[in-house]
Amino acid sequence: PTTYPRADQHGVITGWVQQTDLGQTAEFEPREVIHVSLDSARPGINGVGPVQAMLQPMAEWLYAAATEKEMLRKGLPANLHVDLPAGEDETRWDNRYRSRNLGTKNIGAPLISKGGGSVTELQAGKLSDVLAAKDAARDTILAGCGVPPAEGGVIESGNLGGGTGDAQHRSFQLNTCDPIGGLLLEKLNFHIAVQGFGVTGWRSKFREVDYRDSTVVEQIRDTRLRNGSWTLNRLRAEIGEPPVEGGELPVLVDRQNLVVWSDVAALSKATVAGKGATPAAPGMPPVPGVPAAPGTPPTPGETARQRSAVREALRAYHAAGRALYEDAASTVYSQMRKDFPATAIAWVKDKAMWQEPQRVPLDQIDTSDRGQWDASHEPGKVSRLAGKLRRKLAKGKTPRPAVLVRWPGSQKDVIVDGHHHFLAAEQNGQHFIWAYVGHVDSEDGPWLDTASREIRAKKAA
Repeated sequence: PTTYPRADQHGVITGWVQQTDLGQTAEFEPREVIHVSLDSARPGINGVGPVQAMLQPMAEWLYAAATEKEMLRKGLPANLHVDLPAGEDETRWDNRYRSRNLGTKNIGAPLISKGGGSVTELQAGKLSDVLAAKDAARDTILAGCGVPPAEGGVIESGNLGGGTGDAQHRSFQLNTCDPIGGLLLEKLNFHIAVQGFGVTGWRSKFREVDYRDSTVVEQIRDTRLRNGSWTLNRLRAEIGEPPVEGGELPVLVDRQNLVVWSDVAALSKATVAGKGATPAAPGMPPVPGVPAAPGTPPTPGETARQRSAVREALRAYHAAGRALYEDAASTVYSQMRKDFPATAIAWVKDKAMWQEPQRVPLDQIDTSDRGQWDASHEPGKVSRLAGKLRRKLAKGKTPRPAVLVRWPGSQKDVIVDGHHHFLAAEQNGQHFIWAYVGHVDSEDGPWLDTASREIRAKKAA
């Protein structure tokens, strides 16, 4: 508020001057100040800030608050008309009235008149009107500043618990904060990237902040796990926990059953077959292959068969999980065996849980040591691989996956094999690479030395 621009007749800013309330003055060149201007009601150099635009309702609120204070200080007196008899001292009567009838300590004191004087009430004190005026001015101020009621601590009717607070908070972020943030980023990008470094292809953005309650986040994670969108190991990696055996199998959890997605087709057929048969009538002996009537207790033979079927289903489930894990580990081992000695990749089968090839965003991969990669010093090889990748993707083929590892609490995945693929994908403008992701139980382990073993293996060859 203490800084003002100096401009020529065409509106070109020639400098800035700052003058404090104490009379101190400072001069600035145009390059020394980044000026972020908000909207203005008319053309000008300076924009109109929300506080400046809301000066009138702010003044209304202050006057209403002052009126409310005086009404309460005087005990909310009524508006009176007093007709005094001739010869009565008006000043003396007024002073006596103020001392005996005004103020909270005099509430309930009677108003006494004598000598023919009369007192008539014109209007009772209407505190509700003053409070309504304050609320109207408050709502105008919040609207002018782009602040939803819940963000300003205003509890709406029907939302005593602030039920719409989360939606209003997101509305505040999107409609009020983000446009101002966009103006700021535009200025920073222009002054730093364009003017400072001459770079025109960069774009700045703020990191998105998750304001959701932790209970809401956990409920979303639980829903994703139950409907099969996430696997258990994906969820455990999200919260920094190590993977578990069989946790790579997505499952569907309904109100009664837990079903592996690969068994959904069989479950569907069994459900249709069960609904197509006609149940036996109550009191009639069960017929083989026909479901019993509702409420009919199972026979001992049926109970034993059901338990046996459950045990068999559990054995099949765990066998499928082990088979899936072992198959992925064997595939990764076979792929790496061509470039690494067996001692360097023994951990692939023994100490890691593997996910099938998937798209991994480039910004999720650790590149803090990319200057030490052999691939960083082999641009020709990277360029040839980039062309090969483009041709494969154009034909709809999946390229050879890279190999990544992830441990509990790690922010990014570490490349074990596939540094050239990462740089080639980056050169092609891709935002992802295809990769196997191995979940390991700690940061320290043989997987960190595997890349160096590849170099020695190639030299020995």
